[in-house]
Amino acid sequence: MKKILIFSDEYLGKGGGAGVVADQLFNDFKRQGDECYLLTYKSIPSWIPSFFWIIYYPVLLVIQYFKARYDLIVCNDPKAIYTLGLLSRLGFKFNYKCIMHGSEYRIFSESISFINRIALFKYFFQISINKAMEVIFVSECVKKESQNSFDITNKNLKVVYAGIELAIFIPPEKINTPESKNKIILTVARVIKGKGHFELLDEFKKVLSNDSAFRWHVVGDGKDLDLLKSAVKTAGLEEFVIFHGKINRVDIIKLYRNSYVFVLLTKLKEAFGLVFIEANSQGCAVIGPNKHGVKEAIENGVNGYLVDNFSCVSGLILDKNKISSITPEACIEHSQRFCSSKFALEVKKL
Repeated sequence: MKKILIFSDEYLGKGGGAGVVADQLFNDFKRQGDECYLLTYKSIPSWIPSFFWIIYYPVLLVIQYFKARYDLIVCNDPKAIYTLGLLSRLGFKFNYKCIMHGSEYRIFSESISFINRIALFKYFFQISINKAMEVIFVSECVKKESQNSFDITNKNLKVVYAGIELAIFIPPEKINTPESKNKIILTVARVIKGKGHFELLDEFKKVLSNDSAFRWHVVGDGKDLDLLKSAVKTAGLEEFVIFHGKINRVDIIKLYRNSYVFVLLTKLKEAFGLVFIEANSQGCAVIGPNKHGVKEAIENGVNGYLVDNFSCVSGLILDKNKISSITPEACIEHSQRFCSSKFALEVKKL
């Protein structure tokens, strides 16, 4: 049994994929018999100004460490990685590992905030990753981009794919073939322009012109949700597009099981494609772009299809032979390769 601290400002209720992984690690470490602790944004009192994390996290971590004497600290997001770099530079020694999710190099390739410049964010961040026991990348794409963005001298680097919690994403007892399912096209993602909803809307129009039995179910919220709803209304497709908003995992799993195909035409530089794996776990074939981390989640012709041009998506959806050739059993088998408990074991391996 190990005493492990998961240090991640991002956690459920704040952030994206990194927060989900932090929660998975916490659950899996506990299942594996470890004594697990959390240091997240929830550890900071609400009355403290948000930018005070630069002071609060280092102080709190030192206090907690000397109380608990963790065997391992898992730094799961940029703020956690920065904090360990700052403390290392001040002479503190910890056993810690860094997990890189892909948001790190975007922070420094885009505009850097005034606070981050004053705090020498990139300087201490690089110290941290180079002094870590190990740096874990959630995909080959993230590793490549990180090595291009940072001066990484640490030799202990490895790629470990994040996964789904098999205790939650349990395969259905009765597996429906695509032919027996309702003609549901499913998208689960934040509704922002970069996620490809508007491009898929154009393709969905083509699908309906050939087969009006199809319906597009959109799960998620975001700053462009009203804009998408407006575009759907303008196109006169309100009865064909169902907006679910943000729903719980149980309902999402039901949709995965009952959908004909899962489609996400993201244009962003995705670190991986965990949502495709979630869909696969319920026997649903997937379609995504042939680039960045998504192409590491989809094995073309096995669990879904990778597309180079979004204009071919409607034809792919309408090609019954193509969709039927992706069997639910193959999708489920593929998803089992990406298991969060395996990820947890690799992270804590000393």
